[in-house]
Amino acid sequence: MPDWLQFAEVPKGPAEDRAGAPQPSAATVAPEGHRARPLPFHLSGCFLRTYTKEHMKKNPTQLVVKIRLSGRDVYPQELGGARVQTQDFRLTVWQTGDASAYTAGGYCAPSRERDAMLDCGIEGDGGTFTVRKMEKGYVVDATRFGALEREGERGGDDGPEYGPSVGPDVYVLDVACP
Repeated sequence: MPDWLQFAEVPKGPAEDRAGAPQPSAATVAPEGHRARPLPFHLSGCFLRTYTKEHMKKNPTQLVVKIRLSGRDVYPQELGGARVQTQDFRLTVWQTGDASAYTAGGYCAPSRERDAMLDCGIEGDGGTFTVRKMEKGYVVDATRFGALEREGERGGDDGPEYGPSVGPDVYVLDVACP
């Protein structure tokens, strides 16, 4: 994970209670003149992509049959010496031949490379990915994925993982979750 996308200590206090309450905007948290660089867009709701049997037959090396991305809390924090808005996420992936879901959490920040894009870091050295907004949904470029943990178990040396060589590297998530 790039150094600038490493987790930083977020100041705690009544204005930043992350216990599930809606988060205030950076303008209400940051002192005057120290507003956080805003996100170009928020990961609103939940979007997914489920691949059809026909698609999987045409792409026999692809192992991902379903992928889901949902946005969580938005809050400011310090990254690489700059104050920016970030947003927590949850990413879930299902593979062929395995009923288990593999999940990851982390946060997204405004991209340093492009406007209108998010750079997202997966907790636990799980790698990074980018997100671009479409008219309806998102494009997730997962070419720098590390590993996701099997839902309900510990990943890493203790269990199976979803690795960077699985499935296509770019996913179009254009269906809202039910």
